[in-house]
Amino acid sequence: MAVPDRIRIRSSGTAGARGARWSSGAGLLLALVATVVWSGSFVAARALREANRPSS
Repeated sequence: MAVPDRIRIRSSGTAGARGARWSSGAGLLLALVATVVWSGSFVAARALREANRPSS
């Protein structure tokens, strides 16, 4: 299946490589941020659960 010329993305030399490098770096950064936010909320929820547990 052919892609129409107006949709096809053309990279010109090093500018395309820089853009690809930035997007992969941004993807890794966003994955790291998501992991930190998830783990932080997990730790906070566990701490709140322990703090609100009735004492026997």
